[in-house]
Amino acid sequence: TFSSSSLSAIETYWMLDFLTFSNKLNNMEYGEAVNEFEEFFSEEYYEEVADIVQEGGESVVVDFGEMDIFSPELGDYLREEPADAMNAAEEGILGVDIISDEEPKVRFTNMPEEDFVLLKNLRSEHIGKFIPIEGMIKRASQVKPEVVSAIFECSQCGDRYEKEQDSSELKSPYKCDCGSRKFDVEEKKMTDTQNIVVEEDPESREGSQQPSTLSIRLQGDMVDPDFQKKVVPGNKAEITGVLREQPLKKKSKKYDIYMDGNYLNPTEQEFE
Repeated sequence: TFSSSSLSAIETYWMLDFLTFSNKLNNMEYGEAVNEFEEFFSEEYYEEVADIVQEGGESVVVDFGEMDIFSPELGDYLREEPADAMNAAEEGILGVDIISDEEPKVRFTNMPEEDFVLLKNLRSEHIGKFIPIEGMIKRASQVKPEVVSAIFECSQCGDRYEKEQDSSELKSPYKCDCGSRKFDVEEKKMTDTQNIVVEEDPESREGSQQPSTLSIRLQGDMVDPDFQKKVVPGNKAEITGVLREQPLKKKSKKYDIYMDGNYLNPTEQEFE
């Protein structure tokens, strides 16, 4: 039997061990994530990466559950720091020995059921997090090109600056090192995008309340003709991505939310 002092020491030890593990999950460094993703793709997803290289595909779809078994730290890193995690995944996959000129995107699906958030329960605490949602595709816009980054040239000295574009308007750098604020657009990097609206499942509604909806932005190979067969109004789908905010109007302190879609997986199709 253990004395009370022995139990106290054991409890303290396990608590410290748990806190150490928790801190490791919460404080994963970017470089460590890149190395773990490279190891994951080389050891666990080598065949999937090889298929993408052979077929000329644009993205590797990762089963979140399989990645979480390989490294729970990567799962938590993706949930909490999605921008860094996705960059680390796309950098890590470049370390696989069969990758040459390809730069595949990494998409994640099959997240745990407890991670899913009902549309009506989305709150500010979810903004900036990688989450899964489920609903019925209500509307889908036409696919249109969009500028994702642009190179601007100072009209006074000729210096060039690259600026990512993450709003509805094309934004130039604030000021050149020479002091000028006048820029000309020299180059634009484009991608195809589509906006869809997803509505919550009627079964999750209570009484006669109006269904909650969420706008989701799709881009890249998710708007290719083959993938578009999955994006059909009436289809039910599980969608993973990062929840974002945008002001309701210019200089407004109130915001609306939307999702940058990472992957869409139909669970029930209206049309075959």
